[in-house]
Amino acid sequence: MSDVGTVTQLLNAAQSGDSKAVDRLFPLIYDELRQRAHRQRMGFGGHATMNTTAIVHEAYFKLAQGDGAG
Repeated sequence: MSDVGTVTQLLNAAQSGDSKAVDRLFPLIYDELRQRAHRQRMGFGGHATMNTTAIVHEAYFKLAQGDGAG
């Protein structure tokens, strides 16, 4: 994963309302999110309704809309 300090700063900025922070954050964590989403899907035994990319993109939309904060 990318520099943890940078990711933390961008997460804090996003939580504080900086909408551009999510746009800067997402490319830094994309590969990690894809790996985690893939592992999660495999835990469902292949019966998931969304593919790995769709799961990651859904996570982005939730972050961008502020639904992922907390």
